[in-house]
Amino acid sequence: MGPTGRGAGQQVFGKGKTSVKKYFDTLAKKVSDADELAIFGPAETPDKFTDALRSRHSALASKIKLTETADSMTENQFKALVKRSFGMDDRYPEGD
Repeated sequence: MGPTGRGAGQQVFGKGKTSVKKYFDTLAKKVSDADELAIFGPAETPDKFTDALRSRHSALASKIKLTETADSMTENQFKALVKRSFGMDDRYPEGD
């Protein structure tokens, strides 16, 4: 628990669920023109964001290609995950 009695993830978003909802809504607006989405992040954040999209941004939710938990990645690991998510890396053909 953090110094405010909240878990570490809640501290990032501010006070409670309202701030998380606002953050996810802001993020949804930023990616609203995407053709496809790969959602990844720490712990249950990808699932929570996916749920928020499904409940409040259904058109955007239909563009989700991948949801994956990914913690503590280097920049190269991040790039590889993005490439693999969108079939852009020959080392990880789709379906393998």
